[in-house]
Amino acid sequence: MSRYQIYDDSPEIPMTESTITLSKETIKILRNFSEINDKGLMIQQGHRQRTQNNFKSIVGYMEIKESFPKQFGIWDLNEFLNVFSLFKEPTLDFSSEGVVVFKDGDRELNFYECDHESVLTPPTSFPEPDFVTRFPVSKSTISSIVRFKKKLELNTLTLRSSGDRVVEINVFYDDLIGTSNGHIYKQFLKIDRPVEKFHHKIHLEHFKIIPDDYECFVSKKPSCTKWTSSIGTYYLSGESD
Repeated sequence: MSRYQIYDDSPEIPMTESTITLSKETIKILRNFSEINDKGLMIQQGHRQRTQNNFKSIVGYMEIKESFPKQFGIWDLNEFLNVFSLFKEPTLDFSSEGVVVFKDGDRELNFYECDHESVLTPPTSFPEPDFVTRFPVSKSTISSIVRFKKKLELNTLTLRSSGDRVVEINVFYDDLIGTSNGHIYKQFLKIDRPVEKFHHKIHLEHFKIIPDDYECFVSKKPSCTKWTSSIGTYYLSGESD
């Protein structure tokens, strides 16, 4: 059976508890989820959604405006998101078993869900490690990291502090054998309080977070960072000295 079917003569259906219309902000979050893991997403009932990549090196928990009426397994998230470009303002109807119906005026499309066991899903909550320090990172800083990564094909991000009120950010290329292409982007964050001494390294292929104002938490054991903003939280694995 095809995952979707299109109809052009469906009557207009009023909104019910089983139907929702996704905002641009929510679609943006789902597109971010597709960058983390395009093969598989378990839509959770309610507002809180979560995903992780195959290596479990990035886990994301997001709060969306809308409340999904039930769980729904998506095998190809990019394909699901592409459906939105085929309609003007589709409504999603979850009232039928095993299928979500995209509806827009007199048109509709049936998109079938996948087996829930085939989708990689992180736990409901992430086990919180002991964080040694925390500091704010602005939306503009996140955007700069992402921009330099893409434009110069850089692959490594380091965060470090000497134990003062400054956090140094370095973005560069590391081929894992000690050489680089020489490009290093640096930024120095001035913090309003002393920061614990640390040095943390993140592979930028895992740095797939939506630009926003974050509070960054650093853990040495296990080596990871937590990035929390108004829209949700990411956990990224890394390496700490």
